[in-house]
Amino acid sequence: MGRSPSSGLRLQASGASNEHAAIQWTGSEWLIRDLGSRNGTRVNDKLLLRTSFRLAPGDEITFGDPKERWAWVEGSPPLLAALRSDGTEVGGSAGMLLLPSEQHPLAAVLLRGESWQLELAGETREVHDQELISVSGDTYRLVLPELNPSDARTQTIMPEHSLVHARLRFRVSLDE
Repeated sequence: MGRSPSSGLRLQASGASNEHAAIQWTGSEWLIRDLGSRNGTRVNDKLLLRTSFRLAPGDEITFGDPKERWAWVEGSPPLLAALRSDGTEVGGSAGMLLLPSEQHPLAAVLLRGESWQLELAGETREVHDQELISVSGDTYRLVLPELNPSDARTQTIMPEHSLVHARLRFRVSLDE
């Protein structure tokens, strides 16, 4: 987000920076990160300066100026999609992505079991997020939702332990 014409969400208020903040899906949650903006990003009036914050529905976000106040309404994972090399986005529906379009499908990306599968020219193979595929002479970058977002979460198992007094020693041979 920012005032720059190349921003995905173009902000209008003069207190917003050209490249103000970014929101990204981590596989388990949405994070907002201030990009070193001149007037800061606030979530629920908490100032973020070059830090990240986990978004939850109902959070209020301000981009440097009280006039640029937004509400985070919903936090569902991103949808299945593909970005064509010219920047055109093709979206999927009901867990299936048809390329180059729903009207003229030559390839399909769909969930089978616990992996994303590409069906193209009578063959089926596993595909992954951000993988480049070619369909009818066009190149697409796949944008695939995380299948098991709980794998991306971490949990403190022994909070009473600390690494404050840990010492590390590295030994490297002359040829490494």
